[in-house]
Amino acid sequence: MWPFASRGSRGAAVAPTPSDLPKFSQYELNDASIKVWLPQLLSERLDWISKRKDASRPDVIRALLFEHLYGRIAYLALLEFEANRRAERLLADARGTARHSDGVGRETATTATNDPAVMFSRSRTSQLDAEIIGKPTDNLRLELPGKLKEDLARVARVHGLTPSSYVRKALVQELCGEDMHTRWQYAIGRVGRDVERLERDD
Repeated sequence: MWPFASRGSRGAAVAPTPSDLPKFSQYELNDASIKVWLPQLLSERLDWISKRKDASRPDVIRALLFEHLYGRIAYLALLEFEANRRAERLLADARGTARHSDGVGRETATTATNDPAVMFSRSRTSQLDAEIIGKPTDNLRLELPGKLKEDLARVARVHGLTPSSYVRKALVQELCGEDMHTRWQYAIGRVGRDVERLERDD
């Protein structure tokens, strides 16, 4: 994985699957939502990933938040789980059936959801915000799995933050790194109350 590696793989011969992975079928449907004000720097970096991965910005955010909460191994296992399910569906379609398994022997149905629109918003920021991560430019209503929102809210409470503020914090960490996140936190402390009011669910 390290691009400057000079040696071949030294992986273990036996690689057991972790026993504490999430139940991936719980994340299939985006049946909840959360409002988040995205500063300029995050919007630009989301666009960068979106273009290179040919994925929508909401899908990029959902992937980043999943990995942030549950770890890299859980995210890689999620990708493998969905790839196997898609292969299974293609095989089922080839045999003339549209039924598929959730990976543990149960048959489930897939429901398509539309990605939310990203709306232009008024600028609301402090000077320190503008200097470090930029002015807020997008008011995003992010559709996400209910289980993911529930776990985000639980972790946000541990940090004394609203779920929306914690999502912004997590995106700064994942997209900009801990170095910038630490400088941002020391500079502003926490998001303003005006933004918290705007991010509350309708």
